[in-house]
Amino acid sequence: MISKKAQGWIIAVIITIVVIIAISIILIAINYKDIFSSSPKTPQTIHKVIVFPNNNTHYSIYFNNYKINEGNIDEITFTELNDIPIENITLFCEKQGYYNEKYDISFTQQEIEKNLSMIACKNNRKISSLNLSYLGDFNNLQNFITLNVYSPKYFQHLIICTSWSAGIISINLAQDNICDMQSCYFEKTYNYSSRSYYYLQKCSNDWVDWSFTNQTTTILLPKGTYSCGGYWFTNCESVKENTCKPLEEIPKLYDGKIDKCWDIGKDLSNSTLNIGFIVKTMEVKNHFDKITFFAIDKELIDNYGDFQLLTDFIEDLGAKNSNISIPYII
Repeated sequence: MISKKAQGWIIAVIITIVVIIAISIILIAINYKDIFSSSPKTPQTIHKVIVFPNNNTHYSIYFNNYKINEGNIDEITFTELNDIPIENITLFCEKQGYYNEKYDISFTQQEIEKNLSMIACKNNRKISSLNLSYLGDFNNLQNFITLNVYSPKYFQHLIICTSWSAGIISINLAQDNICDMQSCYFEKTYNYSSRSYYYLQKCSNDWVDWSFTNQTTTILLPKGTYSCGGYWFTNCESVKENTCKPLEEIPKLYDGKIDKCWDIGKDLSNSTLNIGFIVKTMEVKNHFDKITFFAIDKELIDNYGDFQLLTDFIEDLGAKNSNISIPYII
């Protein structure tokens, strides 16, 4: 038989458990109500944002990666937008015949206080087709061929690919990508004498895996991507100081159609780029043997990676691919 003292302890424990359960139920109910009854926090906005005119341009505005506004602008009309959030805003601009533009928008404190700002689509990089020519042949066992790539307007992020016939053993770049521009930034440094911080400028012409948003703020680039001088961005298989061995990955949409590719990464604007190749061949070749070089726009690949666009031209996404064939001359 349970003693009175033991019965008292049991009753006390049961009461305690009941109280804990009751409090838990009340807290859960309160939190549940808060979760489902409270409205999401409304972001702070600028009441009026003016989009500058730009001939035949389509704009899209995203807030936290969700589209909140879009439309078309012409060359004479100022477009008024209302209640645009002041943070995490991205502006996309599309214009036929020009490269798409992307801008991360930030508003000044003065603009926020005045409730007025102006933004613009520039779209000044007119897409260019390329003119290809070459010097050299592959009549010997080991040969040197120079591919000349000329852009009369703008061509963004060049990729060179090649295909070859049975008489060719291999084709390789004569030289890896050499960084010829300096990356300069300011490193925060502590002065023990004055017991204060100062910024020390550092410059290098090495390939680096970061870029800078301003001279004191850097961001890491995606894995495998490197920068030269903050203007030349490319994908490298390996990097040693100012030398980048270009990535040789064949883009998915050209798989089975091309033998090798190199991510050159260069942007061309009314300029010529000369690229050297070392070509090794069989001793016996015939008139069916040939080499074909392709100049490909990386933006076209990035936008339409799964589509078969080897010969198609999507004018507002990237440049038309160019190619040139080098025959074997008996």
